[in-house]
Amino acid sequence: MQPIQQKDILTYKYLSDPRYNPSRTRAAFVVSTANEAENSYESRLWLYENGPVKQLTDLGKERGYLWLDDDRLIFPAVRSAAEKKRAEAKEPFTSYYVLDLKGGEALPFFTVPFAVSELKVLDEKRFLVEGTFHKDHPDFFAADEETRKQFLKEKEENKDYEVFDELPFWHNGAGVINGQRRRLFLVTLDPLTITPLSGPKEDMGGFTVLHDEVFYAVQERGPKMLLKEFTLRARNLETGEDRE
Repeated sequence: MQPIQQKDILTYKYLSDPRYNPSRTRAAFVVSTANEAENSYESRLWLYENGPVKQLTDLGKERGYLWLDDDRLIFPAVRSAAEKKRAEAKEPFTSYYVLDLKGGEALPFFTVPFAVSELKVLDEKRFLVEGTFHKDHPDFFAADEETRKQFLKEKEENKDYEVFDELPFWHNGAGVINGQRRRLFLVTLDPLTITPLSGPKEDMGGFTVLHDEVFYAVQERGPKMLLKEFTLRARNLETGEDRE
């Protein structure tokens, strides 16, 4: 047996994030491989069903998927020319695509105007979404086109420097987090409606769904990052009633 060489690592395939569909008849998972030329990793979705496995995607950037139902997967991606242009402009948004395992290419599903850190499927038309925003622009998700253009113009003009006024301002793996907050949204489709559940001055501490209610923890941050205690809230997803 030959000893492992450094180059061998580049041929390894790393499996992660296995998830069953709702009826537990098949499972999807992520396969990641090293890309030496670009000094990065690529990831693709694969499917396991009754023994055999098969590759589902091949752009090398598919991860963070969820089952929409027994036959469809959704995952975030930047694929269209318009999405690539928005990404190059550093505009905050996340586009989701849906892949039907019965056949066909992945198709655009929905787009939200913020970076998504967590998403939970309630049903095929409703989603709980934890999104990130800057404390100075908590309602950017609801801004009109002119406001968005002004935001991107200012961002481009100030791209050569950062103002750090919070601690911590950096997190390993996440980069600069100065001014970043997380907010919980209820997203519904047809038409696309984005309803914030947590407040504009609050930061999320996580959420979970139990029966017809979503439970989530929030806290407010002061001007010098002084943290207040977490408040636990619940919203009935059927009636819209809130309680603490």
